[in-house]
Amino acid sequence: MNYIELINNFWALNKEYSFTPNEKAVYFALLNKCNELGWKNPFNQSNGYLAMDSGMSEPAMQKARNSLKQFELINFKSGDGRRNNTEYTISWVQKGKIKKTLSDTLSDTLSDTLSDTLSDGNGFDNNKLKTKLNKTKNNRIDESILCQSAKPPNPPNLPNPINYFDIADYFNSETNGCFGKIKKNFTEKRKGMIRARVAEHGLECFYEMIRIVAKNDFMKGGNRNSWKATFDWMIRPNNFQKILEGNYDNKKDNKPKEGVYYG
Repeated sequence: MNYIELINNFWALNKEYSFTPNEKAVYFALLNKCNELGWKNPFNQSNGYLAMDSGMSEPAMQKARNSLKQFELINFKSGDGRRNNTEYTISWVQKGKIKKTLSDTLSDTLSDTLSDTLSDGNGFDNNKLKTKLNKTKNNRIDESILCQSAKPPNPPNLPNPINYFDIADYFNSETNGCFGKIKKNFTEKRKGMIRARVAEHGLECFYEMIRIVAKNDFMKGGNRNSWKATFDWMIRPNNFQKILEGNYDNKKDNKPKEGVYYG
């Protein structure tokens, strides 16, 4: 499978198994790390870093990765907690590489065609070269059509790179300081949580979350305890999902929901 196929495969399985936000975050954090390492598979990653990249606590991350293992999306071998970190293997990724993209395949085909033609016989046969090149051109697949057909619903693929400055500017502008101004120099932990939410829901949903909280009196302090949400609270997996689902929308009775943690 190539990168797009791995993502499509995950979202196809999601329709059947309805993965939790934490399971989605851990899977895409691992997929992103594998990509950063040049599709090294298996690869090592510490629990702390994976939890940070996924935007959750270590116990929550461990629970999510156990589920992913049961679904046979990944496999892992726990390390000793020192130098030997947990070894992860992502299913369907060939050892040390990922399937070539369509552009790479076409490039290789053209290269092989030229090599075969130039090495065939004692001289350069221009007519034979034209014939082979025309055959390659006629057999070429329209890459734009392929990419459109492979596009997953609610695209999970992250913009590369995510513009954190734009996110900070948009949040500060929309909320007008109601939750305090956030600085543009995000910590790695905050960046990891943003990446995880964008991977799960798409960039547009992230901006939609900001628009929702900007109009929300409850999260601005309009509740019995005068509690006010923070940006980091908003981008936690469960809180982000609840905001999108309208759990904190303005109501006549602003009594905080029982069992919900604020902070």
